[in-house]
Amino acid sequence: EARRRLAYEELLLLELAWVLKSRQTREALKGYSYEIRRRFLTPFREHLGFELTHAQKRVINEIFEDMRSEHPMTRLLQGDVGSGKTVVAIAALLLAVENGYQGAFMAPTEILAEQHHWTLTRFLSGLPVRTALLTSRVPKREREKVLASVAGGKVDVVLGTHALLEGDVQF
Repeated sequence: EARRRLAYEELLLLELAWVLKSRQTREALKGYSYEIRRRFLTPFREHLGFELTHAQKRVINEIFEDMRSEHPMTRLLQGDVGSGKTVVAIAALLLAVENGYQGAFMAPTEILAEQHHWTLTRFLSGLPVRTALLTSRVPKREREKVLASVAGGKVDVVLGTHALLEGDVQF
C-alpha cells in the first residue's frame, strides 16, 4: 500500500509540473513570428518527386500555424519509419530560413544525422539553402570551420547529433 501511495504521489507531482510548464509556455511570448513566403517552400514541394500525403500536408499546416503564432511551439511529431517525418521537418526548417533564421536538425545517432544530411542536400538541390553537418566524427579542423560558419550566419541549416547542444555552437 505504501508503494502504491508513493507511486501515486510521484505521478501527481509530475502531472502538476507538466501542467504548470504548459501554462508557462502558453503565456510566454517568443518575440518573433514567421511569415509564409513560399520562396523556398514552393520549389521544395514541386521538386520532391512525390505528392505529400493528406496527413503530411495537415501536419505541415499545423506546424506553420504554430510557427506563425507569437507563442513558442511545443509539438512532438511521431510516426512510423517512412511516414514522412523528415519531409515535414524540412518544410519547417525552410519556413525558418525563408524568414532569415537558422535551423537545427538533430538526430539521435551519427549515422542517422549523416543520412538526414544526404537527404536534405538532395531535397534542397537547386535552392540557395546552405547546410552543414556537425557530429563528433567531424575532424577538429572541419568542426572549427563549421562552428565559425554557423556563428557567422553562413549556414542556414545545421544537422547533427547531440554535438549541436555543445556550448561552442553559437547560432
